[in-house]
Amino acid sequence: MERENHLAQNLMEIRKMLHYKSLAEIANETQISKSTLQDAMKSGNVTLDTAIRIANAFHISLDTLVFGPITADQTDSMCSILRKFSW
Repeated sequence: MERENHLAQNLMEIRKMLHYKSLAEIANETQISKSTLQDAMKSGNVTLDTAIRIANAFHISLDTLVFGPITADQTDSMCSILRKFSW
């Protein structure tokens, strides 16, 4: 059974959690280019390296990031972590 890629939707949810922080800021903090981030948010297709960088930056598993969806409990936890790091 094939699972559906939810990366694009999950990135939009994460951006909402960050109060619509600019793509440039998010790209800088995830150590990927802004254009790569834009492409990921449009298509949900990225390299494995890019997906790992994003997952690590947001302290979530790669499986959750790609195949989510990210739940309210996870977003609350992520928001708490991100606030500690002044995101």
